[in-house]
Amino acid sequence: DYPQLLALALVPFCLWAVGERGVWGKGGGKASTLAPHPHRFFAFVLAYAALVLSHNITALISTPLIGAYMLFVLVHERRRFAARALRMALALGLALGLSALFWLPALGEQRFVHIEKLTLGFFDFHRFFISPGELLAPNSPPDLAAVNPYIPFNLGPSILALVVAGLLLTVVRRAGSLAAPLFFLACALTLAALTLPISTALWERLPLLVLVEFPWRFVGVAAAPLALLAGMGANELQSVAAHFDSRRWTAAIPTLVLALVIMDSFVYLFPRTPFIVHGNPSLADIARFEVESGALGTTSASEYLPLWTQRRMYDSPLVPALLGNRTPDPLQREALPVSVRVETIAQSTTRDVYRFTSEARAGALMVHLRRIYFPGWTATIDGQPAPLDLLAPNGTMRVQVPAGEHVLAFTFGETNIRVAADGLSLLSAVAVAGLAAWYALTRGATADKVLPAVAPRSFPVPAALVLIAFYFVAPHLGFVRASTLPAIAGLQHARADDFGGELQLLGYDLSAAQVRSGEALALTLDWQPLRLIQKDYATFVHLDNPLTLETVAEDVNAHPGNISTVELPLSLYVRDPHVLSVPNATEPGVYWLRVGVMDAHAGAALPVAQADGSRRTRATLQAVRVYRSQPLDLGGITRANVRFGQVELIGYTLDARNVLTTYWRATQTPNVDATMFVHLLDEQGQTRATFDGPPTQGLLPLSAWDKDEVVIDRRA
Repeated sequence: DYPQLLALALVPFCLWAVGERGVWGKGGGKASTLAPHPHRFFAFVLAYAALVLSHNITALISTPLIGAYMLFVLVHERRRFAARALRMALALGLALGLSALFWLPALGEQRFVHIEKLTLGFFDFHRFFISPGELLAPNSPPDLAAVNPYIPFNLGPSILALVVAGLLLTVVRRAGSLAAPLFFLACALTLAALTLPISTALWERLPLLVLVEFPWRFVGVAAAPLALLAGMGANELQSVAAHFDSRRWTAAIPTLVLALVIMDSFVYLFPRTPFIVHGNPSLADIARFEVESGALGTTSASEYLPLWTQRRMYDSPLVPALLGNRTPDPLQREALPVSVRVETIAQSTTRDVYRFTSEARAGALMVHLRRIYFPGWTATIDGQPAPLDLLAPNGTMRVQVPAGEHVLAFTFGETNIRVAADGLSLLSAVAVAGLAAWYALTRGATADKVLPAVAPRSFPVPAALVLIAFYFVAPHLGFVRASTLPAIAGLQHARADDFGGELQLLGYDLSAAQVRSGEALALTLDWQPLRLIQKDYATFVHLDNPLTLETVAEDVNAHPGNISTVELPLSLYVRDPHVLSVPNATEPGVYWLRVGVMDAHAGAALPVAQADGSRRTRATLQAVRVYRSQPLDLGGITRANVRFGQVELIGYTLDARNVLTTYWRATQTPNVDATMFVHLLDEQGQTRATFDGPPTQGLLPLSAWDKDEVVIDRRA
């Protein structure tokens, strides 16, 4: 994701342009917040504008950090507060103005697209929280036998170590003001917390936050304040060395710290394919990918299809031309009377012009253009505006053309908001250029003053040699890992299920074999293609009632591991993470965890061989124990307190419909299953009805009860 990586790299530049040295409690240097040195002023304008243009989501989640730092600098250094605040506002306004050609139409016209799809299904943010363990996990070598190897969303152990060292040394040595370190620590902790499930309520209440989709994106932004704190740690270590008058170590520490951070990340420096050359895809390549994967253009969930388009047009008559690498004619000629002559005058991505000649007796023509409408499309007949009709469910355009000879033009042009955005960006660019010229003419080129750094004299070359040597030795020290398929290193449960001769399930990892209702299970399936696949398959996971085969929870991935099956190489496997959310109303019991592969276009599941030789559409992985989310309220029941071996009948209720509900508790973990007997006797003690059977109709056998667990059994 190059745009996102570029945007993350721009965040430190924005912070640098805003910041000043004095807030760290050392140096006492002259304030340099955006001015009087123009370099930082223009650096911020260009860096923040580039951030917005590079990746809008990263800009959205990093802007609060940048804004908070602006306020912190203003509050910390109160001198010339109004002038400094004005310069900051001007820099921010110019940056937003430069990038307005993108963000202003995007915000103003999002009501015309299916933006809500970015919050549904696969893109529901609830699926992508990470655990504290993953956030603090060490770097581990990725499995190069996987198409999408697991890489933890962590903060980095070496960075965290430097942060802790810096904070401790600053407090112990009383080396200066703690305002800036504490500010950035608070920022880092807040950003890290937004990756964890504890922030769910905040995600659900802030409207723009759900568009971030993946909470783990905040890990990248949290790296900026953590990097500043790690730099403070390196500086404190250097100060300690200087305190002991050790010039050699004072000079060496920056190099050693940098080497530590690089070596800590060595596990990621051995990719299976160092550089991926995508080449120059043709029109046919793009169309083939869209047809096979279902991903249209640059969208993730077809969220940018216009509101007037209610379905994906896989059956469009333009597809054969696109797959043949030919520019399709969007005009629906076959719907016109045979007597009508049509001449194509001009055709491009944004303009289609035709000349129609028809006899007066033929009447008006209904001309259908197979292009999806979006605000900006207009139609003219002989240069005069003509009304557009939009055809459901595809959202394509139709125009009525009078009989005779006429020139019909469809043109995609600007809208008012796009014109305003372009104008704002142009004015901002002129303002930035004007300010730069004014600074150059009136103040000259003023170099930005920085604190002198202690430059290592003798360590860079040896350190570089050590890193180079370590790079070649690292593969032999466990820094590179590649499983030998079909075995996968570290896999919890190995399998060998063949789904229709297309995909083989090599195994799976499950977060837990038990779950409470209202909570979720994390399941990762590992698939390997058995041949070069020609269709796009979806994978699904079900939690099924073993008695009724009713599905109580399910999760579907349109593409395993978010990778189209037609793109899977034979020599690698793909990790396919699923999140199975168990509804609150799910009854306690032992359920089956089952998986399958679906041909989404055909609506049919691939068969998989069972242990008994039969073939079904699902493979059963294991049993999953579901517990009640909240303790039972036993108020209002008729107490019995009768023991039957290892279980105790606490009490019962009998409602107006003669439904008997009994409440049981295991006094110790039962080691056998049993049948419950419920008999209805008359006044003479004769049995009139029996309701015998396993507890909970077999959904929760006695042997699955936990000690002191309260179990409800209903019989009618």
